[in-house]
Amino acid sequence: MSVTRNIRLLLLSYNNQFNIYFNLFFFVHIENIFNNIFLYSYNTNFFKFLEVLPEFIFLLILIAYLFIILKKYKNFQYDSWVTFLFNILILYMIKIFIFGLCFNGTFFIFNYCLLSSFFILSIKIFIILLTIFYFILVESSFKINKKNIIKELPWLICLSIFLLFSLISSFDFFLTYVCIESLSIILYGLCSLINNNVISKEAAFKYLALGSMSSGILLLGISWIYGIIGSLNYLNISYFLIISSNMNIVDLNIKFSTLFILLAFFFKLAAFPCYFWIADIYSNIWTPITFFFATIIKFGFCIFFFKLLYSVFFSLKAVWSVIILVSAVGSLIIGSIGALYQNELKKFIAYASINQVGFLFLSISNCSFFGFKAAISYLVIYTIMNFIFFGILTNTLNLITGRNLIYFSDLNGISNYNQFISIIFSIMIFSMAGIPPLAGFFTKFYVFCSVIQGSNYIYTQSQTSYYTLIYALILTILSSFYYINILKQLFFEKSINGQFFWFKKKIKITVILIILVLFLISYIFYFNTINNCIELLSVSCISPFLISTFLIF
Repeated sequence: MSVTRNIRLLLLSYNNQFNIYFNLFFFVHIENIFNNIFLYSYNTNFFKFLEVLPEFIFLLILIAYLFIILKKYKNFQYDSWVTFLFNILILYMIKIFIFGLCFNGTFFIFNYCLLSSFFILSIKIFIILLTIFYFILVESSFKINKKNIIKELPWLICLSIFLLFSLISSFDFFLTYVCIESLSIILYGLCSLINNNVISKEAAFKYLALGSMSSGILLLGISWIYGIIGSLNYLNISYFLIISSNMNIVDLNIKFSTLFILLAFFFKLAAFPCYFWIADIYSNIWTPITFFFATIIKFGFCIFFFKLLYSVFFSLKAVWSVIILVSAVGSLIIGSIGALYQNELKKFIAYASINQVGFLFLSISNCSFFGFKAAISYLVIYTIMNFIFFGILTNTLNLITGRNLIYFSDLNGISNYNQFISIIFSIMIFSMAGIPPLAGFFTKFYVFCSVIQGSNYIYTQSQTSYYTLIYALILTILSSFYYINILKQLFFEKSINGQFFWFKKKIKITVILIILVLFLISYIFYFNTINNCIELLSVSCISPFLISTFLIF
């Protein structure tokens, strides 16, 4: 009880502005304090080697596959890749177990370029688990289309996962930019994966051109920060911004650099006003690659973006909270209205993802710890729902042509001859719409509560949060119409021209979909447990900046 009370008092203090004037010459003491306070249990080379062991093995096997295995095996070896990822998952589980026994803080390596904590380790484990599920769900699609795709596909996906891990662990803007650009290059290549497909190559070129523009904006923001502060390390930047904001000497250039960094990540997350690329890219590239983009990649980018706002730029919350709020409202409007006029399933999920990003931004716009927890909870449930959607999309084929589900009309009458798909799809749609007692309802309710509770932290008038809440509720009701339309086509429409779609009833695919759906249904029974776990992970995410601030000042 005393630990919980101390954590809550610490978080309450974190939500308030610091009102003390500090000395600007503090950088000399930061490294010594962190060595004495946070690294006391990692003073041996064994722990330092243990910290990088899973990533080292991950990268070593990827290099070995590129230079050795790739020449020997011509066909796809997805069972071996699933086994490889499962072994990496075991390594991370052992690592977090030893981490909990031997250490109760945060670990920095490579001269404070990388950060490790319970939050980061847990996120990596969740991403590996999602990747294993992804390989199992899309395995049959790869085998059917193996003549039209490159055989390096699993290697590229695993390399992108490794870069995503490095991005989440990065504690320096230089490493952050290198990871983002390396990952973007792989994503550009994955867009044009299918050979002799002009549409996918056009989508890849659009993504490359627009992504290069966002990379330039991100580099401009990072360069501007380095020119003002003289450091790219998150800790130094965070302390500089804390002191500047409390002395009311925040430079206008700092605000502009923050704006540029936000716009760059708005593009990565397809948030308003940088959403215009996502519908064309999602609809024109291969469905398993859209699956990968809309789930694992977006999850990783969202986690890093939240960590960046609540750690490095938290002292500038008066600047970025307004921008995030405007983007949230705009994303909700664009996503809700845009999805109403779509005839393709992948374009529909693209606009639905814009709507979901709006809810994520709405929860963090109040700059409260409660909002951060709500955003993490919503992101996890949203990713699981997308997994169910694309798991059905990639494993349901036309009996005659063999193509996947593309249009809404393809869903007509499926309930008449495929009850399993109809039930799974209906539960997922109800959860997306926020119908109780499914998980989607509780996470949306959690977001609405964070908007109300966070009104005391950032808004100058409490009415602003209530107006925002009313807009969000109206748009939520509006978005329920296109979810109802899907259910109408599943159960009440007749199939067009005798088209019938069959589901690949493989044991592994069926088991994964059932597990994910059962999680959505049983979320109400484990709500308190899941909420407590997310609270502990959220504390671990912000603790390096939170605790060190109190220790130094």
